[in-house]
Amino acid sequence: MPGADIELPHWPTLRVVWPLVGAAVCLVAFHAFGRFALGGFLLDLGSITIPNVRYATFLLYWTSLGSTAALLLFVGLFRTYGSIPPASRSFRSGVPLSDTQWIVVGSLAAFALPAALRAFLLHGAPITDDESCYRFAAELLASGRLRAESPPMKLFFDNVFMINDGHLYPKYFLGWPALMVPGVWLGATGYMNSLWSALTVPPLFLVLRRLAGSSWARLGLIIYLLAPMLMVGAATELSHTSCLMALFWLAWCALRAEDQDAPPWLGAAAALCFSTAFFIRPGAALGIGAPLVGWWAWQQWQRRGSSRTRAFAGFLVVGVTCAALFLIANRIQNGSFLTTAYARALEYARENHFRFSGWIDEAALGTEGFVFGRPLEALMLTTTGLLRLNYALFGWPCSFVFLPFAGTRRRAWLFWACAGGFTVLHFYQADPGIDTFGPLHHYELALPILVLTVLGVKTLAERCAQWAGDLGALTLGVLAVCSLLAVALPGYDLVRLQTLGRIAENIRQPQAAVAAAALHRAVIFAPRPFIDQRSIAPTRHFVFWRPNNDPDLRRDVLWVNHINVQEDRALMAQFPDRRGYVMIWDPARVRFLPLETLQPGSVPDGLMTPYGVAPAGRPRG
Repeated sequence: MPGADIELPHWPTLRVVWPLVGAAVCLVAFHAFGRFALGGFLLDLGSITIPNVRYATFLLYWTSLGSTAALLLFVGLFRTYGSIPPASRSFRSGVPLSDTQWIVVGSLAAFALPAALRAFLLHGAPITDDESCYRFAAELLASGRLRAESPPMKLFFDNVFMINDGHLYPKYFLGWPALMVPGVWLGATGYMNSLWSALTVPPLFLVLRRLAGSSWARLGLIIYLLAPMLMVGAATELSHTSCLMALFWLAWCALRAEDQDAPPWLGAAAALCFSTAFFIRPGAALGIGAPLVGWWAWQQWQRRGSSRTRAFAGFLVVGVTCAALFLIANRIQNGSFLTTAYARALEYARENHFRFSGWIDEAALGTEGFVFGRPLEALMLTTTGLLRLNYALFGWPCSFVFLPFAGTRRRAWLFWACAGGFTVLHFYQADPGIDTFGPLHHYELALPILVLTVLGVKTLAERCAQWAGDLGALTLGVLAVCSLLAVALPGYDLVRLQTLGRIAENIRQPQAAVAAAALHRAVIFAPRPFIDQRSIAPTRHFVFWRPNNDPDLRRDVLWVNHINVQEDRALMAQFPDRRGYVMIWDPARVRFLPLETLQPGSVPDGLMTPYGVAPAGRPRG
């Protein structure tokens, strides 16, 4: 018969291929949906609470199609690897590197990845207004000061995150700016987070190795390096990466204290790590650090003799010294040992009649960042933050998928306590944070989640290994995680990075326009909002204010608030060697109008309150 010699496809081959093809089809369908239904994945970011509609729809499709793709890919890889003769499998022994080499290579990668994102995706652009405030504080510390003198006509230098009451300084804690100081000296503050990301790798690896073993620690390191929220965070000048680094070192100190040969300096190291995290982000340090410090203290208390005494003495000496420095900084900056710059910022907003402020009246003032007394609203915001973290952290359709399997195996309870402590302490937080790359206020939860994820993968793989033939638990765990990572990279990660690139391009427009116009020795009067976001609608971001200047106003180009033409000209008397320009958007393009050519009323007056109207009975100037 014609065609009788045609051989039908071999069933084992189809059995291997069809899941792989199915996974690819799911990813293609996901991108087809984004292209035709969301205009090429134009995500409507810009929310600090619940996801906006287009972004929520994106997450819905990612959950369904991404999960299906990851499951099919796992099946395909499992069958592919299972079909290889055992004698030919080289994967079982892992990559031929020692643990030390893994730490070194992982540290280099943890530096290079965020550095590349900053250089080639963000192009040095900030993604929030906070970043230039941290840089200002770092420049202050690098010059040996905690605050600068307010410039003449100080209203031009007001900023929502700055205190400008005769002294000019940010409202933020000084831990992260202190770690940025070497970057000030080197002219590379934007890459300091890359360094602290690299220094997170050693304690991360050592903690995971103690809890799960060397092979699983390597898997956890790969998860860390490919976590989009963590790598993008390390590409910014925000404080969260350095806080996470300090807390991981604290976790290592707490676990190392279990050993009989724990060195006597471990107490001082634990106090330094906790104090560093507290100086950076006190809430995260207390929520995650308190269980770790408690476990360290319990281990030391069980010891006898001089080793216990030395451990607690070292902890107290370093802890008391750091606490004294924290209180002294409060006294110098804010006039009181117990008044933080956050509290002083609220007082200054009132004193300044809420001009250039994030608040509009007395009723808006309270404990900044927290909304106490409304438990149902707090529950909604907390679960919203966790929902957003579930997607943003690893980029998987469900980043929390392995957590239930972590159970209470070796020391897992300690990291459950860290997660619980953080969540309880932040329960009344007013919002989960910006959504540009993740719920920023939940960033440090990455520590317990990453540890518990590795423990959960190991537990689940060991339970399933009996049905996996001769593949083994490690192979199953690696295939499961690699399936999720391989799907996330061309799926969620790609879409979010493309969106971030559009955001960075929009944010860079004023600085790019300055370079294109070759402006030098200039004072630029910037409007509010600082960025016109129409060109990237419906996506939005969180840069609304002009950049802060250096503390001594020595930069080639200075950015100040635009008030009106008459008062702008009055300020220029303070800068006789510079030329003034008023920045406008026309209509979505930056232009700089020479101040000396403008007539009063020829450009709109600058906005001085969130709604552009001064409170009744209060002066605008």
